[in-house]
This record gives sequence, C-alpha cells and structure tokens, in this order.
Amino acid sequence: MKVCIKKDIKNDNIIEFIKIIKEMNNNSQDIILSLFKQSQKIKIRTPIIVAITILKRVIECVNAIIILSITGYEKDTAILLLNIIELRLDISYIAIDCRHADTWLNHDKENRKPWKVNYLINKLYGGNELKAEQNNYKRFSMIKHGNPMGGFTSFPFIISDGNLIIKEKENIDDFLSVYLFGCGIECYKTNKAIINIGENYNYKLDKYKEKLNTLDKCLKDLNYKHVKSMISELQKQIKLPELCKKCIAVPEGFIEVRCLLKQVNADYDNFECEFFKQK
Repeated sequence: MKVCIKKDIKNDNIIEFIKIIKEMNNNSQDIILSLFKQSQKIKIRTPIIVAITILKRVIECVNAIIILSITGYEKDTAILLLNIIELRLDISYIAIDCRHADTWLNHDKENRKPWKVNYLINKLYGGNELKAEQNNYKRFSMIKHGNPMGGFTSFPFIISDGNLIIKEKENIDDFLSVYLFGCGIECYKTNKAIINIGENYNYKLDKYKEKLNTLDKCLKDLNYKHVKSMISELQKQIKLPELCKKCIAVPEGFIEVRCLLKQVNADYDNFECEFFKQK
C-alpha cells in the first residue's frame, strides 16, 4: 500500500501561527522546568504535580498539531485540539479550587474522565463565553467522532441524497489557520491556569507570565490580520449594489446607504445610478 504524504503548507499565515505556537510551547516547557527547580525549596503539592502532568501532555499535543499542520492534515489537527480543550478545562477547574486536584489524581473510572465536559463548561463560564465554549466543543466533537453532520470538516467526501459529493478544489488553509489560532488560545489559557496554581503556592513565575501575555497579543494580532484578509476576499466575490453619492437610495436586500462603488474606487466620484435616481 502506497502512503501519500501531503506537500508542506506554504501559506504565510500558517507559518506565522506555527512560529508563535512553538514559542508558547517553549514557554510551557520552561514553566515545567521552573516548577521542578523551585520545588527543591518549596514542598511540592498535589495541584503542582497534576499541573505539570497536564502541561506536559499539552506540549506533546501541540508538537503533534504542528507536524499535522505543516503536512496538511487539518481534520487530525482539530481532533488533537479537542484533546487540549478537555485538558484545559480540567486544569482550569483545578485552578479555581486546588482541592479538585485530589479528585483528578484519585480518579479510578476507566470509562470516563473525572468530570463531564458539560459540567466543567457550565462551572467555568457564563453568558456569551459559555455559548462559545459549548459551540466550539460541539463542532470539534463532530470532527473527532466522525459525525456525518460535520460535513467536509469531518470527512473528505460527503453524501447527500444518495450522491457522493467531492470538492473540486480543496482549500484547507483557512481551516488550518482557525485551528492553529485555537491551539494558541488553548495554550494561553492552560498556561495561565497553571501559573495561577503555581502562584498560589508561592512559585515565582512572573517572567513566564509576561512572555505568555506578549505571545497572546501576537497571536491575536495575527488572527485579526487573517480575518481581515478573509473578509476582503469575500467582499471581492460579492457584487456591490449600484448606489451613487447623490441619491443614496437603497435597493431591496441591502442595508448600505452610501455609495459602495465610491468607497472602493475613486473613479466613481461622479457616478450616478439610473435605476435608483428617483427616491
């Protein structure tokens, strides 16, 4: 059986996302080393042991995500991202009450985690953030479990009305960018929770917190730039309504009241639309 390896991704956004995530992962490793080193003088507690264990697993997942991303396996990237989300929820719950670490460490059920995901999400979040967490978990779960409702995010082909539908040209770059951004956010949240736990036991982690915040800003700035470019591409595909600066009439289905043509092209300064000339 011949195994085909996908060509490495050349998209600049993806490369930049990976660089930031690698830096986050290096910072995570430095946090673990610092916790071990400081534990020579501070009695190591159960929450610190659990934090180190979870963070080391997150580091492994992130390294695997980077490998999968540069080889173009976006669905498997999403599956590992779900694993990180579940680990982040665990450590975040422990961070709000370190006694939860004992429950995690003493867990003895092979067929389930210490806490159900929905329970953790409801305990940790509220309002719009709660809805966002629920929606993210639902969508990534569809990919992980091969839910047919996931469509092309879950499968390379989909079946509709008995027909096999194949994308003529698959562009996975936007999916990968979203998943890598999500990976970076999960790294940030996981490390933030672990730093909070460490500080509760007098571990000095200020320099790692500062670097984490810097990398988080870089990540969000890059994502903002990527989203803007996506919107720009979408706008190019949408036919603009013919409105002029004089009549500013609004055709049915549009909400703009200024001349969109003038906004995108200075040559339309004197443009007058015939159809909407009369208000």
